[in-house]
Amino acid sequence: MPRYVLCTFYVAPFSFAFAGFTWHGHSHSITKSKLDNVIISWNVVVYMYYVYVLQSELDKSWYIGFSQCIENRLDEHNSGKNHSTRFRRPWKLIYYEAYLNKLDALGRERFLKSGSGHRFLRKQMIHYFSICFT
Repeated sequence: MPRYVLCTFYVAPFSFAFAGFTWHGHSHSITKSKLDNVIISWNVVVYMYYVYVLQSELDKSWYIGFSQCIENRLDEHNSGKNHSTRFRRPWKLIYYEAYLNKLDALGRERFLKSGSGHRFLRKQMIHYFSICFT
């Protein structure tokens, strides 16, 4: 099941520049003067996309991936369902980034898998690595 964030947005009534608006499929004819003391709120479901870095507890190697649900994906890696990570189990999550746009997350995953991305991660987690390898 994908992860999501439930956000509530409040819209100031004076931002409506028209006499009517649509609410749940019903058209309401309300003048601006009637909207002066009303705040309209919407609950919006926002799906998150995650780029993550796993570290093998066996040989300290990394695996960089993308998912909509980090917890389920980590369980898949640790249960051996992923062929490329099966033989280096167990894995632990050491880093992740969250994105609202899937293409942004996929682009970031591609970057982190590059040499520049590996250098970025080593700089980003310098304190983690100094504690783990001392």
